Amino acid sequence: MKDELVSIIVPVYNTENYIDICVKSIVNQTYSNIEIILVDDGSTDASAKLCDDWSIKDKRITVLHQKNSGVSAARNSGIEYASGKWIMFVDADDIIDHELMDDLVKTVIEMGVKTSLCGYRRFIDEEQLHFDLKIEKSNKLLISTDQIKNIRQGYFGWGILFDKEILDTNHLRFDPELKNLEDVYFLSIYSMFIENVGYIKKQSYYYRITAGSITSKCVDAKWQINSWNKLLTSFGEYLLDNHLNARQYQNVLAMRRHCINNLWAECLNANLGYKESIKLMKNFKRVPFQTSKRLSGMILYLAEFVHGRIPVLEFLLYSLVLRRK
Repeated sequence: MKDELVSIIVPVYNTENYIDICVKSIVNQTYSNIEIILVDDGSTDASAKLCDDWSIKDKRITVLHQKNSGVSAARNSGIEYASGKWIMFVDADDIIDHELMDDLVKTVIEMGVKTSLCGYRRFIDEEQLHFDLKIEKSNKLLISTDQIKNIRQGYFGWGILFDKEILDTNHLRFDPELKNLEDVYFLSIYSMFIENVGYIKKQSYYYRITAGSITSKCVDAKWQINSWNKLLTSFGEYLLDNHLNARQYQNVLAMRRHCINNLWAECLNANLGYKESIKLMKNFKRVPFQTSKRLSGMILYLAEFVHGRIPVLEFLLYSLVLRRK
């Protein structure tokens, strides 16, 4: 098991200034049994050629070229092509520590879990990274899936060793309709099929802060509200399209409440009026009624049933759900 193949998927779009150092950090891993899948998502700069050049240098590298469809579609293409037991995602402008794959694989084996993840650090350029980098011991912890968000201060799909069998058996892929918050959806659904993960308390994934990392859209309240609305719809569609057990059902409901909470928070932060807020929070799938589930699920169902009909009651019902443990 320790020598199983790991598929590392790198979605690439117009990152000609960073792709070389990113791929270099991957090919120099101490864990050598890897396949590297560079998915060129319709780049218009030199990224596509640079990827092809790397495939000539290292036989472990495969390049997939596709028309621009977004990071979710690019990652899905990589998953479909991948033949490894495990899968990891790396963004094309980021860098990983040369021991990362070794640490991740050893962790899942030693702890007897399906998934492992590492810590990360942010940096602006390589000079800062080199200056800040310190030798760290790889302390390992067994954590629940509920702790991932807090430990990482958010939902991030990179720097995690995913079990491909879980992805394929449960037909789990990124939602290509999501142009933002796609990691929240993917990681939340994946977490329903495992209980614990191995956490490497070591900052082995280096997340680059670029001009593109903090877009003007991220401070656009309506754009953010639309993003949360789409995510809410994605979770609703997942509920409608899949047969879930009680635990999984409650997990999806919890994520829908998380979406609703963020929707209202964005509206409040932008000082939007009540009518405008309600207007922006629309067009998401209703949760199917299931009498055997907890009261919170029934309340959420009623809230979505009256959506667009009785806004005041809708607001009160959502408020009630959000206050429930």
